[in-house]
Amino acid sequence: ELHRGRDRFELRRSARDRAEELSLEGSTEVRFGAWRFAPGAERVSDPWTATLSADAVSVVRPWRPGDRMVTAGSTRTRRVKRFLSDARISGPRRSQWPVVESNGEVVWIPGVRRGSAATARPGRSEVSYVCEFDDRG
Repeated sequence: ELHRGRDRFELRRSARDRAEELSLEGSTEVRFGAWRFAPGAERVSDPWTATLSADAVSVVRPWRPGDRMVTAGSTRTRRVKRFLSDARISGPRRSQWPVVESNGEVVWIPGVRRGSAATARPGRSEVSYVCEFDDRG
């Protein structure tokens, strides 16, 4: 497929199926299409890592129109689409971009931004994840 971005064209393989929700469990690796989520150490300013509550039900799923997230230092929600757009992720790529949801709330957009609920906090049982994207396939 040929997709037009803001300032360039992208030639990509056609997406066959939309991925389903996949559960993130504390000690296992999860593959979500070309994305790999694995337990690891959080790097404070790295949007490819996040720390989630170990007690929460966390899943990886595709971005959906209307998704919103609260960022650190804010109490207001902002559309995930806006974060993806600001990161220059085009519409066709956006539809396949994963988000991490914890207890029904979007808390992390891998490679783009972490929400306020996806950072290390003292006194809570937590697990950190590292996300890697392999675009060779």
